[in-house]
Amino acid sequence: FQSTKSIDFIISEIEMPVKNGLDMIKDIHLINESIPFVLLTDKSDSKYMLEAIKLGVSHYVTKPVELDNLLEQLEDICSQKFQLQKFINKEKELQEYINIINNVAIVSTTDTRGIITYVNDIFCKTSGYGENELIGKSHNIIRHPETSKEVFENMWKTIKQGLTWNGKIKNIAKDGSTYYVDANIFPLFYDDNQTIKGYMGVRFLTTDIEIEKRQFKQKVVQN
Repeated sequence: FQSTKSIDFIISEIEMPVKNGLDMIKDIHLINESIPFVLLTDKSDSKYMLEAIKLGVSHYVTKPVELDNLLEQLEDICSQKFQLQKFINKEKELQEYINIINNVAIVSTTDTRGIITYVNDIFCKTSGYGENELIGKSHNIIRHPETSKEVFENMWKTIKQGLTWNGKIKNIAKDGSTYYVDANIFPLFYDDNQTIKGYMGVRFLTTDIEIEKRQFKQKVVQN
């Protein structure tokens, strides 16, 4: 058992001449706890079953062994391993997407009250605040006073309904400079997929051309 990565499952008797099957499972678990076991048992082995369950053994075949029954147990193990691998692959894929977004977008999360619980590096660089200055503070810390209340009222109304809000927002950095973002704000749910536990914002800085257009419109209005 120097390398257990290539072992899909182990079929074993409980009573063996050299070592008890359950003791063998304990030894193998010290190396790898995830290897599934199929125990071959007879009626006299029933006293061991409770301990086997405690060790995580969920598959067993009574003796004399019927091939169809054994194959059914092995098929169930293979199906579980396949589903687990699919889940792991999805998790890896999701993490890759998250890493990509973190490299190109301004990302933050808040609780249901709008208190910041997470910011990425780009958020800090763009806003001019350090992470320790943002975590635990209201997201309003970067809210520009010129942004109308109606924008945020609409945003909160939308995300509290479990929907995604999209729009352009004018923010203010720590040094007083302004910047515009295309924002996507959406709710984060607990495992029941109904109860909102917080919100995530993924934002992209608008281009210089868009900023120039805004400044030009402001000048026209002023003139």
